[in-house]
Amino acid sequence: MTTEDAIIYGKKYISSTETKILLASVMNHDTLEIINYLKEELTSDQEDLFKKLVESRKENIPVQYLTNSVNFYGLMLYVDKSVLIPRFETEELVENAIKLINERFVNPKILDLCCGSGAIGLAIKSKIYDSKVTMSDISKEALAVANKNKENLKLDVEIIESDLFQNINDKFDCIISNPPYIKNDEEKEDIVKNNE
Repeated sequence: MTTEDAIIYGKKYISSTETKILLASVMNHDTLEIINYLKEELTSDQEDLFKKLVESRKENIPVQYLTNSVNFYGLMLYVDKSVLIPRFETEELVENAIKLINERFVNPKILDLCCGSGAIGLAIKSKIYDSKVTMSDISKEALAVANKNKENLKLDVEIIESDLFQNINDKFDCIISNPPYIKNDEEKEDIVKNNE
């Protein structure tokens, strides 16, 4: 199966964009450049994996979970099922927070409470270099994802396991939180809508 064959196959079941994203992930190419490799042959392992990913997407598993990646505020973050996929609205929250923090504080101390993947805290740290960012969550699995993103992005943030403020002993100039607030049955429906 060539790349072109794989694109034709995928488009029978899922969107063209999703097909290219999944295929690029399998072939370790940039999504935007996948059309430059139309005649490249997939290995049998790549073909099997691609077909499995297409099948999973047909079952409404979000593309971000299938590729374990999401672009958030210019940062490529690792995500899996232990964290929610950060939304565009969360980027707006980060944008507003950065503006407010820059207007009011020097060397700000910031807490990202219920951090999940670490998207908010890491995005702020990437733009406000002199900030001291602490990220916390009750979930060990979520913190493992946040830590992975911290290491991948080489951003100096502190990560604490805490049930809200239980293990937080410091004071902060700014506390930002965007915790899970969708009921479980609504969450599944919402994830599907956001990835159609």
